[in-house]
Amino acid sequence: MGADPQFVLFSATYSEDIIDNAKHYVGDFKIFTLKKEALKLTGVQTLKIQLTADDKLKFVASIFRNMPRTMTMIFVN
Repeated sequence: MGADPQFVLFSATYSEDIIDNAKHYVGDFKIFTLKKEALKLTGVQTLKIQLTADDKLKFVASIFRNMPRTMTMIFVN
């Protein structure tokens, strides 16, 4: 028998709509917050890249081809 799936959502902010949608799909969950002062980004590389809508999917695909998935976190707008 397989383990229950684990869902993890990351965001700087969550609107009530996002929280309601997440609860609809994954059920109840806990929200953890960190103060900015608590973040330690040692060894973390942060990039901000602006792309056209057409290029976003190609870019994400190239990231997953070239970087270990356990080492990559992508935020999109």
